[in-house]
Amino acid sequence: VKEGELVTNEYLELEAMKKLIPEDEIVLLDGFNMNDQHLLSYFLRDRKILFQEPGSYFAPFHLADFKPNYVLTNKKNDIIKRNGETLWNNSEFTLYKDAKLFLFEGWHGMEDWNGVPTRWTTSNFSLSLGEHTQGNFVLQFMAHLPPSVQQRTLEIYVDDKKIDELLITQSSVYFTKPISFTDNRKISFEIKEGYVKVGEDPRELGIAIQDLNLIRQ
Repeated sequence: VKEGELVTNEYLELEAMKKLIPEDEIVLLDGFNMNDQHLLSYFLRDRKILFQEPGSYFAPFHLADFKPNYVLTNKKNDIIKRNGETLWNNSEFTLYKDAKLFLFEGWHGMEDWNGVPTRWTTSNFSLSLGEHTQGNFVLQFMAHLPPSVQQRTLEIYVDDKKIDELLITQSSVYFTKPISFTDNRKISFEIKEGYVKVGEDPRELGIAIQDLNLIRQ
């Protein structure tokens, strides 16, 4: 934690919040920087916690057996529009239960594009579904191409079965075909053309995604 890091009342209120989380449940901490991670690890030290950020100092959320029913986010939020039950919130944090969608593999760290949470993907990336995500849904998201790239072909798989293909040609909102979820637990994406590198940025860039939403049909 940086010297002089301020522990505000919003952090102190986490002591009361965590009583809503059973000790045997996993809570996913979504979208926090390294300083936040250290502070949250202290205040939630007697709970099972996972961090979603790819550069996390702590355990990343990359194991298929870990299915958190609780998600704690900050008010900056992430690219996913949460559609679980809001259990608790203050001016800095929100606790959700039974969230339906999680980032899984192949995502770069969150960026702020004029106030809009944004993440670049690699050429292969995936989403994980919550335990209670069943029924028919459409996946909606805003996609952006890397500089100087004209188009990308996005193949979409549910548990390794191809269910859709989208041609990304401009910054726009895209929708998948309706997807039926029963015991499925993973949505995978592959960019057929692969990734690019831009300038001195060392990252492998697929597409940039904002406003990711799972809409029940």
